[in-house]
Order: sequence, then structure tokens, then C-alpha cells
Amino acid sequence: MEKLISRNRKLEASNNAKEKLVQRKDNTIKITDLRKDMVRSCHRVLTDKLSKLDAQELLVVKTILKKAECKNVRSMRYDPDFFLECIMLRIKSKAAYDHLKLQKLLPLPCTDTIRKLLSCKTCTFCLNAYALNAIKNYIQNKPKAMRYGSLV
Repeated sequence: MEKLISRNRKLEASNNAKEKLVQRKDNTIKITDLRKDMVRSCHRVLTDKLSKLDAQELLVVKTILKKAECKNVRSMRYDPDFFLECIMLRIKSKAAYDHLKLQKLLPLPCTDTIRKLLSCKTCTFCLNAYALNAIKNYIQNKPKAMRYGSLV
């Protein structure tokens, strides 16, 4: 009789352990499903927010996200449009560019990077014959007082 009671207790204990194991597996499956749902909803919300941004704002946000993914600080590849905006900012105000770079408000390229990439480009200055002919045709029938001006 005692053997039967001890067997029943062992069987109940093993059944309880199996039930707990099954519950744990169900809970982990539920947790993974919840995590996947959360990722999907976060992705959906982020996509909705990004769709409301202008092209320039979207370019900055994408560059910030790209910089966050970059493991090596020196291997960042910039979008050509963003790089052009960085060059324009540097030309307009060196102090503002340095401030934004030092405070890490924007992922701006180093000034040496800008200098290196610009040194590869050839720069030529010349008169554009097509533009001059267009100006000539435009002012041809104008009175003499309307023909005065300057070209930069």
C-alpha cells in the first residue's frame, strides 16, 4: 500500500513538472508572439511618422539611422544629397558647421573628408555660349535703358 502511495506521489510530481514545462513553453511562445507583434507595430508607427516628413527631413533621419548602424566611425558612407547639403552648410557658416559637428547634433562628415572628396572633382570656369546667346536674344528688342545690368 505504501508503495502505491509513493508511486502515486511520484507520478503526480512528474505530471505537475510536465504541466509546468508545457505551460512554460506556451508562455515562451506567447512572449515571442508578443515581441513579434510589438516589432511590427513599432515598424508600422515609424513608417507612418517617416511618411509625413519632407524629403530633406527624411534624408537627415535616414542619415542619422545609417550612422547609428555604422560600427566603425570612419567608414560612414554619406548619401550624395546629404553630402551636398553638408558642403553648402560648411560654405555658409563654418562656425555653425563646427558647432553641429562637435555637439553631435547631426552626423556631419569631417572637414578633411569634404576636402578630400572635393579635391577629386575638377572645377572649370568659363563662359557659357548658350546662356550668353539667350541673354542676347532676350535683351535685343529692349530699349537701351532696360539693357543695363551685370552678370555674376
